[in-house]
Amino acid sequence: MKKIFAIALVAMMTMTANAQVYVGGTVGLKSLSSDGTSATTFTIAPELGYNLNDSWAIGIAVGYSTNNIAYANDGSFAGKLDKRVNTFAVNPYVRYTFAKLDKVNFFADGIVSYANTGNSDVKVNAFGIGIQPGVAINLNEKVSFVAKLGQIGWSTAKADFDGAKALNEIDFSLNSLAALNFGLYFNF
Repeated sequence: MKKIFAIALVAMMTMTANAQVYVGGTVGLKSLSSDGTSATTFTIAPELGYNLNDSWAIGIAVGYSTNNIAYANDGSFAGKLDKRVNTFAVNPYVRYTFAKLDKVNFFADGIVSYANTGNSDVKVNAFGIGIQPGVAINLNEKVSFVAKLGQIGWSTAKADFDGAKALNEIDFSLNSLAALNFGLYFNF
């Protein structure tokens, strides 16, 4: 057992000696309101990756978000109907960096995604594949600012109850500011 631990420790030290491992992720807060209906979403998505070489990397992002929705009283209800929807997501990816301009890298992530969304009333499982473009600005040797915009891909989602039908979607959300994510990476 001690030999296995020592080998694992040496392997980790070797990987991190050449700045091949990065950790980071995104945190987000979104709020909207219209005609008395409001929604507030908080998201946290830590990420871990490994640079295979100058162009290719592999990684995984694990995310959690909670969305609180308050519907306005339209006269037919006494008060508000409130709902909280929670989402857990796992998104492994392969990253290809296709252009490097001094301290700026342009990349595309090939993503496979799984998400479980729901509340006490209903649960939904979703699977998808896609490509997500992004840019990394290397602030220094150890820290990078990262922005990702939207996704091009396919997904399917199905509620977890008898008789539910799958909802299939082709997504081209590159033109939506709501699909813009920011984060920081720390290179080891």
